[in-house]
Amino acid sequence: FLQFQPYQNPLTLRPCNPPNYGYFFKFNNADTKLVRYTLEENGFRECHNSNHDWLLLWSSCNLKMQVYQFLTRNQKVNHFPKSYEMTRKDNLYRNVARMQSLHGHRHFDFLPESYLLPSEMN
Repeated sequence: FLQFQPYQNPLTLRPCNPPNYGYFFKFNNADTKLVRYTLEENGFRECHNSNHDWLLLWSSCNLKMQVYQFLTRNQKVNHFPKSYEMTRKDNLYRNVARMQSLHGHRHFDFLPESYLLPSEMN
């Protein structure tokens, strides 16, 4: 297993000559300095788009289903399918409201009263 050390330097200072353990990461529509520097500090190297030997894929958006289908056993991604169903408030409310109507309000009373505007104006 991997154990990460936090990146402690200012983000204006890129890690110099970190160890090379043969681990690779890949960015998809994202380039977050803190994530990049933390990975580099811990021996990861960025791989090119055509290379499939990466261990970690970091994305700023949801991934296509094909990405999940072709993951190898050791490859990890920072999103899971349909995560927006919980991370967007309107979708979370819609899903909890559906579960309340199916299974009763008392089992799903942890969410404050919410509304979807303008459809639930009255």
